[in-house]
Amino acid sequence: MKEKFGYNNICLTKNEKPYFPIMGEMHYARVSNYKWREELLKMKNCGIDIVSTYVFWIFHEQLENEYDFSGDLNIREFIKIADEVGLKVWLRLGPFVHSELRNGGFPDWLINKCPSIRSEDETYISEVKKYLSRIYEEVKGLFNKDNGPIIGIQVENELGHVGGVDKESDEKHMKHLLEIIKKIGFDVPYYTATGWGGAIVADCIPVMGGYCDAPWERSSEKLPPNTNYVITKERDDHMIGQGHEIGGMESYKYADFPYLTAELGGGLCPTYRRRPVVSGKDIASVSLVKLANGCNLLGYYMFHGGVNPKGINYPLNETIATGSWCDLPEFDYDFNSPIGSYGNITDKYNELKLLFMFIKDFGEKLCLMESDINTIIDENGKEYEDVNVKPDNLEGIRYSIRHNCESGFVFVNNYVRGYELSNHKDVKLEDLKLVKKIKDNYFIDVKMLESISTFPSFDINNGDYFFYPINLKVGDMLIKNATATPLCVLKDENGFEDYAILYGDDAKLNIEYGEKTQRIVLSKEEALKANKITLDREYVIIANGTVVVDDGKIYLYSDNDDEIKIYPENSDLQLNDVKIKDNEASAEVNIIEQKEFVDNVHLLNSKDVKTIEYKIKVNYNFNISVENALDNIYLNVLYDGDVMKTLINGEVVNDNFNNGKACKIGLKGYGYPREIVFRIYGLDEDNDKYFDENIEYKDGFACELKNIETICNYKKLIYENK
Repeated sequence: MKEKFGYNNICLTKNEKPYFPIMGEMHYARVSNYKWREELLKMKNCGIDIVSTYVFWIFHEQLENEYDFSGDLNIREFIKIADEVGLKVWLRLGPFVHSELRNGGFPDWLINKCPSIRSEDETYISEVKKYLSRIYEEVKGLFNKDNGPIIGIQVENELGHVGGVDKESDEKHMKHLLEIIKKIGFDVPYYTATGWGGAIVADCIPVMGGYCDAPWERSSEKLPPNTNYVITKERDDHMIGQGHEIGGMESYKYADFPYLTAELGGGLCPTYRRRPVVSGKDIASVSLVKLANGCNLLGYYMFHGGVNPKGINYPLNETIATGSWCDLPEFDYDFNSPIGSYGNITDKYNELKLLFMFIKDFGEKLCLMESDINTIIDENGKEYEDVNVKPDNLEGIRYSIRHNCESGFVFVNNYVRGYELSNHKDVKLEDLKLVKKIKDNYFIDVKMLESISTFPSFDINNGDYFFYPINLKVGDMLIKNATATPLCVLKDENGFEDYAILYGDDAKLNIEYGEKTQRIVLSKEEALKANKITLDREYVIIANGTVVVDDGKIYLYSDNDDEIKIYPENSDLQLNDVKIKDNEASAEVNIIEQKEFVDNVHLLNSKDVKTIEYKIKVNYNFNISVENALDNIYLNVLYDGDVMKTLINGEVVNDNFNNGKACKIGLKGYGYPREIVFRIYGLDEDNDKYFDENIEYKDGFACELKNIETICNYKKLIYENK
């Protein structure tokens, strides 16, 4: 049965009900096609509902009239696999995409052929029509109207903010592009456009973004406190693409559209000048802030990292030499994502999963909960956001309450990447001035008022970010208030909510129990390991690893440190105990050759420096009994220097801009090579780059391979429905 999608000015809808999806970006062209299914399943397990992807002109038509949709460029197969695993698809169609690519994703021949791009130039429009028609031939029959997975199309990207002619011309061009797209046959429920920085949205739904730092900045200094850690009614992230021409105020009214995001940074891409290190807390706290602000779609760029394909006649990455704003790696597009380039799970995945599990079960209610944010009223009666919501105020309490007058959640963020915030002890919800404003301006249900007045005091410490429930009904149980964060609910065989799961350390709960529904309180550490699955009923599995359900089978991806717990604890669910001995799979690395020479990393602002090549021999040992269970062997390569290129069989397969952390290389996709070369380019201590982490210099210079750690990761079948 075809699903019906729509939207109003508050939220998206699905089959006439409020719809709060989670969207994550993965680029088919940057991930080996043999891994697509596995990686999409990992995304789904985390809570992703929609996989978004750019469509890349520069990849599909590097040479004029020579299209390539084979192998990793087989977009149709990628979409079909997404459908098979239960994900919807959002095509970010362009034709301009940026995506840290040469010419923003336009092939050179197009740039040379067209007098003007991203405009109404006749040659450009003619080529756009031809290209988009060819893309349509690949994806036709896969739209929602055909019972397929494609529900959304993004038109262009940042037009009027990064590139464009002028506001009037850009408005005309966006409308024309949308007309072309529809006329070709791209028929979907949602047409969107990036809405930040004054970009033109025309007749599309605006989608917003928010990154925890700005590696595209040309400064090599620490940046001021980031606006995305501020709880505010402001939807725009003015830092995205900062330095480009800003179009000015938004080209639409907030009140006309739901608050949706497409580019919350799932990580950050390092540039040659700035090398940020991103943690799970950096990312998850921004996401919590967007929920606190009233956002009703969390969309991430990127959710899965990747590797750029090799160009036919020229490198495909963004560089200053080709007119772009920054220098980016030629191949590496890991993006510090929740899922790394080689399928490795990072701490961002688990931190975000906490929010996603909550949204899965409470998103329909949350959509209709208005966000009230701390404000002040001046002598003329005009309302302003309080100084506490300004980025450089690190002392005030940053909070909001989303509610529907009967129940709600109080959101608190006391985390700002790179900065320390004040601690607040024994905070009473009822004493916060926003609560008085809510009481004065809404007809609040008496039970919610009681839940507010009896809310236990709580501490807000530097680095905290959380939300607590107010008068929340689960099954036949009422959580009046709690200093614990809701994670999910579990339904029994009949669909009744018989468990509410929350997490928090030293939690205080005020609950009115019914006859059946019970509560489970986990520690934050346990919650980070939680995975919700559905078999005969709903369960939560706590495991040191990543749980993925595929066609009635449950797999555990782990490094063999398996401790598994199941909720409900009294269930009959039995999982296989698959143990692999340490000596059954291993990889040993040895340096067999080392040589020095002078070279540069071949970027406009690089120079000749001492370069050292280390040739590594890898000896593998895996018993035939575990070969099928071995998911991948990773090398964590720690080095001091500027850039490290990885060569296999004499070809560069990856290039890492050093950020002080180990570079992770997955070996499976390269056929478990026996020899690998790591080429490390030296770095002068007197450089103009920004590093979050310290680089170790010797006599004012860094160029050394420090350590290689090998990690065996397994995919174990722990349950099969027979």
